[in-house]
Amino acid sequence: MRQPGAAIRLTAVYRYVMAAAQERLAAPSRPLARCPACEHDRDAADRAVQILVDDAVQARRGEMCGLCPPHLRLVSVQVNRRQAARLAEAVTEAAGQADYDAPARAALRRAARAGAPLGEYACIACRAASRSTEDGLPRLRQAGRSQPGWESLLCADHVGDLVVSVGRRQAEVILARPVEELAAGLTGHPAPPVRRPASRRRSRLRRIGGSAGCPACLAAEDAELRAVDDLRYRLRTAGRAHDGPVPLCVRHLLGLKARDPRAAQVLIPAAAAHAETLTAELDEAFGKNTWLRRHEGRGPEMSAWRCAAAFLDGHVFCGGPPGG
Repeated sequence: MRQPGAAIRLTAVYRYVMAAAQERLAAPSRPLARCPACEHDRDAADRAVQILVDDAVQARRGEMCGLCPPHLRLVSVQVNRRQAARLAEAVTEAAGQADYDAPARAALRRAARAGAPLGEYACIACRAASRSTEDGLPRLRQAGRSQPGWESLLCADHVGDLVVSVGRRQAEVILARPVEELAAGLTGHPAPPVRRPASRRRSRLRRIGGSAGCPACLAAEDAELRAVDDLRYRLRTAGRAHDGPVPLCVRHLLGLKARDPRAAQVLIPAAAAHAETLTAELDEAFGKNTWLRRHEGRGPEMSAWRCAAAFLDGHVFCGGPPGG
C-alpha cells in the first residue's frame, strides 16, 4: 500500500475482488478456502528452511539473521546441536530486524483502540484481535523470564511486534532464554503438536495465514471468536435487518455465514449494499485514473480502494478504520 502508484493499481484490482465478494455474499454458504498468497508465502518459507538444512549451516551464519523462533524450532530438529546453537545466537542478535511493517502495525493498532468515527466502517472481530495483541505483548516485559517457553513460539510478525512494543534490548532478553532452550533441547527430537483447549475445538474463524503455534496468534483468534459469538447472539435475537455500518469484514461475515447462515443473513443485505456502493466508487475512481478523464475533479471515491481493503479484510488496518 505504500508503494508508488499503489492507489491506481489497487483501485483496478479491487474492482474485480469486490465483484467476487458480492457473488460470495449472494451465493449459498460454503467454507472459506485458504488465502493463495499466504499459501505461496508458506511454500517459500518451507523451501528456504530446506536450503538452510541442506547447506553447510555454519558457513552461512551471516544469512541466518531474521530467522524467527518457530522456524528456528523447525530447523533445530534437523541439524546438529552446535549448528542449532549458532542459529539461536543469530536469532537473538537480530530479533525483528527485518520487519519493516511492525511500526506501522503498532500505529494501526493504536488507531483501532481509539475506535472508528461515527458512521465509518471497522470490523469488531479484527479490532478485538488487535486489542489482544496490543495488551498481550507488553506483559512479556513484566513476566521476563518467569514464563519460559511462551515466547519461544512467537511467529515472525509477533516477534517484530514485540520489538516495537518493549524495545529491541528488552525483546532480546525476553527471547534469549527460550531460544537457547529451543536450540539445546529440541535438537534431534520431533516438535510436539500444538494442543488447543477443549473449549475451543469447535469450528473456528481462524485468521488465515496466522502461525498455528504462536500464542499471540491464538489469543487474537480467541478474541475474534468471542467478538463474533457475542455478535452472533445479538443477531439471532434481533429478528430484523441490521442498520448502520456492517460490524464485520467480508472475511468474518463469510465465516459466520458458513457457521450460522441465519445470523449472517441479518447482516448480508447491509453488506451487499455497502459492497455495491464501494464498487460504484471504485469504478468512478478507475475512470478518473485514465488519460481521458485525468482533468476531472477528484473526491472521496479516490480512497475507495482503502475502504475496499478494510471492508474485505479488517486485519489489513488491524481492525481500525481505513487510514489515509
